[in-house]
Amino acid sequence: MDDIEFEALVDARLPYDNEPEWKRLVDLGRSVSPNAHYVTLSEICRPRRSARVPRGSQKNMVAYWSAGFEHPLKDMMLECAQALLTKRYLSASRSLEIMDEVANHHGYWGALVMPLYACVDPDEVDDHYQAIRSRWFTL
Repeated sequence: MDDIEFEALVDARLPYDNEPEWKRLVDLGRSVSPNAHYVTLSEICRPRRSARVPRGSQKNMVAYWSAGFEHPLKDMMLECAQALLTKRYLSASRSLEIMDEVANHHGYWGALVMPLYACVDPDEVDDHYQAIRSRWFTL
């Protein structure tokens, strides 16, 4: 399985109310690639509107996602996750700083989207987000 296949598997389909299954998908993402693992974190933090998300489950899911995973972007992605879960969004300047760090990890789409949605005003940082995406597509 590659990143694209994994994203298709979990995109708007994470079963928040089925712990054994979401744990299986978190573990699968981790085994596919760091980017796939970040895709899972994004799905944890941004459930589809129709999702049944038991109270406190996202915090537990993030803790499970984080355990035993080491990567240079991890702390910044957890900062974004915290902002999304608490609705205490990041400033545009902080979101841009994080995007610039993610930009150094070509193709980490799952990580790049996190500071966009964790920003207090995603529209303010969208041009920078799009510029990074464009650079990645041309490499």
